[in-house]
Amino acid sequence: MPQGRILYTACRPDIHGFSCNYWEMRVNPDTGEPLGGQRPLTQWAGFYMANTGATADGNRLAFPRESKQLDVYVADFDARSLKLTRPRRLTHEEGLNFPTGCSRDGAAVIFGSNRNGRWGIFQQRIDESSAIPIATSLETIPKETPLTPDGKWLFQLSYPKDSPWFLNLLYPSGTGFSPPGQLSRIPVDGGPPETILSDILGVRCTAHQSAFCAVAAKTVDGKALVFTGIDWLKGEEKTLARFETNARTNTIVKAQKPRSVRLELADALNSRSSLR
Repeated sequence: MPQGRILYTACRPDIHGFSCNYWEMRVNPDTGEPLGGQRPLTQWAGFYMANTGATADGNRLAFPRESKQLDVYVADFDARSLKLTRPRRLTHEEGLNFPTGCSRDGAAVIFGSNRNGRWGIFQQRIDESSAIPIATSLETIPKETPLTPDGKWLFQLSYPKDSPWFLNLLYPSGTGFSPPGQLSRIPVDGGPPETILSDILGVRCTAHQSAFCAVAAKTVDGKALVFTGIDWLKGEEKTLARFETNARTNTIVKAQKPRSVRLELADALNSRSSLR
């Protein structure tokens, strides 16, 4: 900007994504040294600016004003025609509401929401208009909450506050960021999270009561990706597969005993289920 002015945005999360405001700082045009402190130029709330342009004299700004409203929709699926009926809106509260799973009988949707100003996990039957809280006042929220095969617990990954997990939630195709998190189990009927494991990248469960759940995690040196079967009640673990990875590209370069891994996974999953 002219006259050594630097304009930038400072943002804080809110129920519609972010509330952002413009701040200004002046610097010496020749040396870049700050000339005084920063000061706010606006006091707005409820939206954010994705990009900013300015006139040549720096007196006017142009920017797109954005905010997000996410809602859960449901529809019936016709297995014969492979078509969906017209979707209908299930959630009507202000904020970010997104599905993370469903009940074992398919009669209710499990979803994350910041409708109350803090993150929470809720359950709402598809034929009702109100939701029941499962867990509230969470610092972070996962994009998926898999149910255990017995249908009594759901898994939740919580992330470090200083990690960009929120950006990954809002822009899943843009960041590709998947931070390790702390794995907890939560009773489907409601209750506080109970921590099980740390430094977990993801968790999946099969739908069969005789089957199991598995988690993915990197080794301490970051050179391998390990898939582990877990018992969500006893805390017991069993290594299912281990893959050497390229730390720079984060891709699998070598599988340990691939034939035995395939057979073990197929046997554990009854040759019909899959973890995706």
